[in-house]
Amino acid sequence: MTPLALRRRFPYIQKEIRRSLRTASRSVAKRLAAKLYMQMTMDYETALEHLDTIDEALNLIPALLNLETKFPKADVNILQEYFDDIVAENNHLLKQRFLSDITEQEQKCLEKIGHYLSVIDQTDFTTPNDTDLCPFLIGKIIDATDKLLTRISRATGQSYRKLVVPQLATSPADQKTKSRNPPRPTRNSFSSVSQEYITERLAGNNWENKTRQAYDASFQLFISIFGDMAITDIDSTVCRDFKAKIQRLPKNHSKDSRYRDLPILEILQLKIPSSDTLSVESVNKHLGRLSSLFNWCFQQNYMERNFISGMKIRTSKSNIDSRKPFTAEDLNNLFDDPVYTKGKMKNSYYYWLPLIALYSGARIQEICQLALKDIHESDGILVFNINDDSTGKRLKNIKSKRIIPVHEALKSIGLEKHIAHLEKQKQKVLFPELYVHADGREGQSQPASKWFARYKTKHGFETDGVKAFHSFRHTFIDELKKLNTPEHITAALAGHSHDAITYGTYGAESTASLLNEHIQRIQYADFDLASISKLYG
Repeated sequence: MTPLALRRRFPYIQKEIRRSLRTASRSVAKRLAAKLYMQMTMDYETALEHLDTIDEALNLIPALLNLETKFPKADVNILQEYFDDIVAENNHLLKQRFLSDITEQEQKCLEKIGHYLSVIDQTDFTTPNDTDLCPFLIGKIIDATDKLLTRISRATGQSYRKLVVPQLATSPADQKTKSRNPPRPTRNSFSSVSQEYITERLAGNNWENKTRQAYDASFQLFISIFGDMAITDIDSTVCRDFKAKIQRLPKNHSKDSRYRDLPILEILQLKIPSSDTLSVESVNKHLGRLSSLFNWCFQQNYMERNFISGMKIRTSKSNIDSRKPFTAEDLNNLFDDPVYTKGKMKNSYYYWLPLIALYSGARIQEICQLALKDIHESDGILVFNINDDSTGKRLKNIKSKRIIPVHEALKSIGLEKHIAHLEKQKQKVLFPELYVHADGREGQSQPASKWFARYKTKHGFETDGVKAFHSFRHTFIDELKKLNTPEHITAALAGHSHDAITYGTYGAESTASLLNEHIQRIQYADFDLASISKLYG
C-alpha cells in the first residue's frame, strides 16, 4: 500500500503496487519480497528527497514513519492528523516557502525534526518501555514543527495560526498522565480569545510586525505555563502565579542553547541564578501585554475585570527613554573610521545611515525604507518625505508621517550626487542592499541595526544600549532644544504630537520653509565634520 502522503505528491503512483515474484519456493519468495520491499522503500525515499515546499515536507513525515519504522499506526495517525490540520490552517504561509530558500533557523528546525525521526527509526517499539516513548517523540516533532512555522511567520511577516497541540508527555516518565488526542481550542479559550484580540489590532493597522510578534510571544508564554485554559478561569491567583514564574525564567531562554529545547515547565524546575533571570523591564513588558489583552477582554465581556492590572513591578527608573544622546567626543570617535574618513565601505548605508540620522533625527527604519522619490523638493527645498505610502514601509504612528528638510551638511558631503548615482543605476530606493531581506521582524532596518551595534562596540561603546543608534535621534532633538527651537517645530521635525499645533498636519508642504529655517541652525559644536570624506568628489 503506497502511503497516502506520497500519492498526494505523486498522483501517478499506484495506490497498491503488486508484483509477481515468479517462484513457487517459499524461501526464495521471502528473499525476493525483501529485495522488492527495499527497492520500493528506496524509491519512496528518493521521492521524499525531491520536494519543493515545506508543506510537502510536513505532509510526508508520517509517510516516512510508515516506510522506515515499526512506529505504532495509531501514533502515526496522530501525526498525520496534526500535520493535515497545520497545513490546512497555514496554507497561505506554507505555499510560498520553498525548501531551497529557507533560512538557517528554519533549517535547524527541520534538522531537529529529522533527528527525532532518526531516533524513532532506531527504536524497536515492541517493548512496553519503548512504546512509552511514542508520545514523547511525537511531542518533540510537533514542538519543532511549531517553532519552524513561527520562524516562517516572522520571516514572511504573516500571521501563523497556532493550533493547540496534543497534550503529550514531555518525558517518558509522565506520559501516562497525558492524553494523546489533540484537543481543539474552544471559543473562549485563551488561545482563541488572544487570537481574536491580535486579529482586531492588525485589522486596525495598530501594530508593526515587531509588536505583533512580541505580543504573540507573551501569549504563548502564558499558554506554555498554564495550558490553553478558559479565559473565564483566569483570576488574580493565576496572574500572580504567572508573574512569579516569569521572574524565575532565564534571559533569552528561547535562544540560549542551555534552555531552548526544554519545555517552560522544566526550565522553571531549574535553579537559575538571579543574575541570569529576566530583567524587571522584560517581566513588566510581559505583564503589560497581558494587561492590554485583559483590558480588551473586559470590554468584550470575556472577563469581569482585568485581574493583572497593577501587578507591574515598581522601579526607581524614570519612564523616559533611558538611551542618552551622543556627546561631541562620542561623535568624533564614531566617525573617526576609514568608512567616513576615506569612504571605504562594503555597503552604502554604513556611511550614510548614521550621518542622515544625526542631521535629520529620523528613526532607523524611517531612513532605511526611504525611496529615491521620497527625497524631493518641496517649496523649493530638498526634503526627506517620511511616509508609509507603499508596500513594505511602516511608521511608528500617524504623527511619524512628516517632511524633514535636508541639512546642508548632508549636501556638502555628496548626498545629492549619491542619489543621482543611484538613479543612473535605475535604482528605486536609497539603500537597495537593505531590501534584499526586508521581511523580517525589523523590516529593512534589521541588518543595519545589527551592523551599527557591532560598529559602536568596535569603537569602545558599551553594549548596555544606553548609547545606541537611537541616540542620534536624541542628539538631534537635544540640539534643537539647546537652540531654543519652539516646541511645535521640534515636534514637527521629530514626528511627535503637540497640542499647540493648529495649522494642520506635520510635514505639510507649506511648512517646509519654516522647518528648514530651524534645521539649518544645527551645527554640533566641536564635532569635526571636516574630517568626513566627501563622496563623488
